[in-house]
Amino acid sequence: MPDKNIIKEVDIAVVGAGPAGLVAAIQAASYGTKVSVFEEHSTIGLPTHCAGLVSVKGFKKLGFYPPSNVVLNKVRGAVFFSPSGHNFVVERRKDQAYVLDRILYDQFLASKAKKIGAKIELACKVSDAFVKRDKVIIKLIKRKMEDVVAAKVLIDAEGVKSVISRRLGFDKPRSLLPAVQFEMMDVEVNDDFVELYFGQKIAPGFFAWIIPTSDSSARVGLAAKSRPLNLLKKFLRSNKQVLKRFRKGRIARVIGGTVITGGPISRTWDSRVLLVGDVAGQVKPTTGGGVVLGSLCSIIAGRVAGEFIRDSLPVNFLSNYEKTWRKFFGREFRSMKILRALLNFLPDKTLDKLFLYISRYEFSDDLAEYGDMDFQYKTILRSLSNIKALAVAFLTLLSQLV
Repeated sequence: MPDKNIIKEVDIAVVGAGPAGLVAAIQAASYGTKVSVFEEHSTIGLPTHCAGLVSVKGFKKLGFYPPSNVVLNKVRGAVFFSPSGHNFVVERRKDQAYVLDRILYDQFLASKAKKIGAKIELACKVSDAFVKRDKVIIKLIKRKMEDVVAAKVLIDAEGVKSVISRRLGFDKPRSLLPAVQFEMMDVEVNDDFVELYFGQKIAPGFFAWIIPTSDSSARVGLAAKSRPLNLLKKFLRSNKQVLKRFRKGRIARVIGGTVITGGPISRTWDSRVLLVGDVAGQVKPTTGGGVVLGSLCSIIAGRVAGEFIRDSLPVNFLSNYEKTWRKFFGREFRSMKILRALLNFLPDKTLDKLFLYISRYEFSDDLAEYGDMDFQYKTILRSLSNIKALAVAFLTLLSQLV
């Protein structure tokens, strides 16, 4: 593509105005660089695909907290249900997570990005990109017109359905599960607790969730290997723990999406291109949540890109993005991927026995004391190093193989 077609040059182009892209833009712009964010939709935050449950500790690590108008509810624990209904509770005295209005949260981040100097262009779809020696050529479609922008660095935050990363030769995130969520009103919930339901008949390959947005409303959803909508309807009309409390509920909105459980892709940078968030697979394999870890990786991407531009560094400096995020978070992703594989392997009878063990021996107290929603390596390691837990898990697994 001839350079004469270029209508604008920027230091850093960010594709996608979700949390990952906006956090990267905020960080990059703080270095005094010229940053432009290109978002294909006309409204920041739409369409929304996220359950919106984000840990308090996670925001502390990000260095900011969401404003009060963004927070719909605060929860301090979770109730875990086995396939047959055995349950245990993990709770703390202080709030552990915020239930966010994801549209307002994304718009809050967009406001921060603009204040620090980043420009955001809406209804602007990036249709193609070409990496040259000294720049990335980006083809845009805006108001049915084609434009061409040149950037010294491209940060791809398109999400799981990214087109640009595929065209540039990057891998696609693995283990993708279709998901669906109902926003329901007039239901009975304890607004202090999230509820998680496991079982191959409930949600094969994942779990179902109930996230209270108030004491009479909730987000109810699940991800599964197939037919999530049918499974969610079945869950609401047949699960004994849910049926009575949700019978009179009404569905205000239906949201579809994709959950990533395969962990990060093999390579998240190449030449002048950095991948962040869902497109990089920077999502917790255990829960499918990516706001915190994806944003922490995005901060690294923004910082590396900002330093690269500000100090006129050689292009290979951008490889520090991948080296740094893997150094800090690679172990977390690997351990969660192992736990996800274990959960997928265990049959329902085994899960029932393990849930009974946890509830009888009050092992949930350890989870409450040492658990972390985002950084799960230490919790997983502690759980596996518990002699009793290992013995019961091993014997239970063995019984399934005989």
